[in-house]
Amino acid sequence: MLCLLTSYIPLGLNKNKDYEVYFHIGFIISMVSLILIEYSLGNFSLTGFASTKASRGRFFYNANYYSYISYFANFSLFYLHLKYRNIATTTSLIILPLLLLILAFITQSRSGLLFILMLNGLFWFTITKDNKSNIIKKVVKKVILIAITFFFVFKLIDTYQNSQIKNRVTNSSEDSRTILAYEAINVFTQYPFTGVGLGQFPNYTKSRQFSHNSYTEVLAEHGIIGGLLLIALFGIPTYRSFKNLKNDIKNPVLRLNFLFFTSFLLYNNAYVFYKASYAMVYFFLIISIQHKMKIN
Repeated sequence: MLCLLTSYIPLGLNKNKDYEVYFHIGFIISMVSLILIEYSLGNFSLTGFASTKASRGRFFYNANYYSYISYFANFSLFYLHLKYRNIATTTSLIILPLLLLILAFITQSRSGLLFILMLNGLFWFTITKDNKSNIIKKVVKKVILIAITFFFVFKLIDTYQNSQIKNRVTNSSEDSRTILAYEAINVFTQYPFTGVGLGQFPNYTKSRQFSHNSYTEVLAEHGIIGGLLLIALFGIPTYRSFKNLKNDIKNPVLRLNFLFFTSFLLYNNAYVFYKASYAMVYFFLIISIQHKMKIN
């Protein structure tokens, strides 16, 4: 991961070249490629996806992995649309999220389903506001958007009621992730200052798994110092994005930056992103976007 970050950061902070576009396109292509791979293997279908009882271990990658890549690819599409606002990005904003939702149903990913729905809803209603349009165009666009949203929500509810993922949601009280988080907190209380060491937490659990939560994992493995460092790493860019947004609240990129950092903080409750190279590369990608906007 360190090699990836040290090779990326100089590129991301270079204000003379727009390297971010290539990273965004790369994440989107990666996600589309994963979908095509699963389609070729017979794991992905546009019909009957909600009622399919998929074996979450049969996918080319762990089923949860797809929701994490979906999260970053979806954000990349948001940034590209704000940059170009053409027919290609608009069409992709309709097609790709639908494919990601289908994948979330097939993999029975609760976090994937929740975040894709939440982010796309917030993007259309709070990020893509056209401040230059006249009042009539704004009203027409809003009415059309609301009508489409209601139609989609009703279809989604019907699909969800007959889906396999509904069983995972209703049985969340027995979720092993909750148990793992409690185990991580327990390990932290035993080793509050030193932790048990990088990558050692699974050795202190019955299931031999990591905690699926960045905050409890870092406390268990690195103690209070590591926890504070992680909070600073994630929290400082979030705070700066909030300050930038206050200074120019109508700027859609600043709104999107703030949405990314806040949602990233939340998503770290479902996965240990600070240990995933692709996640931290993306995190620093958005930091570089924020940094360039400040210095330009």
